[in-house]
Amino acid sequence: MKIEKLKFCHLKISNTSFEELIYYTGDCIKEKKHIFIVPLTLRLFIKSIFSKSLRNNINNIDILIPINMFLFFLIKLWEKNYRLKYSDVKDLISALIIRYNSNNTGYVFIGSSLNGLSFIVKNLKMSFKNINILGLYPEELFVHKRDDVNRVLKKIEPDIVFVDYKEEDVIGWVLSSKDYLKKSVIILCEKKLKIMAGEISDVPYKFKKRNLEYFYKFINNPLHVFDIIIFILVFIYFLGHLLKKTFKKGKK
Repeated sequence: MKIEKLKFCHLKISNTSFEELIYYTGDCIKEKKHIFIVPLTLRLFIKSIFSKSLRNNINNIDILIPINMFLFFLIKLWEKNYRLKYSDVKDLISALIIRYNSNNTGYVFIGSSLNGLSFIVKNLKMSFKNINILGLYPEELFVHKRDDVNRVLKKIEPDIVFVDYKEEDVIGWVLSSKDYLKKSVIILCEKKLKIMAGEISDVPYKFKKRNLEYFYKFINNPLHVFDIIIFILVFIYFLGHLLKKTFKKGKK
């Protein structure tokens, strides 16, 4: 099984249904096959416009899935048959743990603080008694003793590694450390572990359910109104690529 790629502007987006993504991840866990799953944020998309090295790194990622509602809107304009739904990708961590919660699946969590990670594990064990936690590596340890973390990961061969740290840093680390991670599913989840640890606040469920996350952020911080300028600039950039795509089709 292989996940289809869709060229979107300057990036290659994974074109898959949520169920297909979950099953594919499960196959990789069973086969001890390395894959790297990265959520595409608007910030990462914008940074990749101006950084060729970051753009190349992103296009070498196994699975790239947008998690920003504005990006979803643009991708749907680009490709009407795009299969992923915005509502499906909001909590990939919980979906994977629920689906693959057994003694045979070993998890590692990287990021947040040691107290935060301990809090996460305590809550997970209340809900999933059989969950197998192989290691907890707080952000400070990951930053300052990365070689040690690499050696331990290579030795214990976890099935799934959740990493909550800077997007560009994690992407560079995973792509340059495949020898240490060759049997693990790596999932970048910046800020998600901190939310689960209670270190930063999350958007209430009633806003998530209606896809009103941005509205909630705006009413809590009106300065988010300036994001509209960013949206407009990205939309102009997108239109340029869309016109190029349409022109090429017309020539054919």
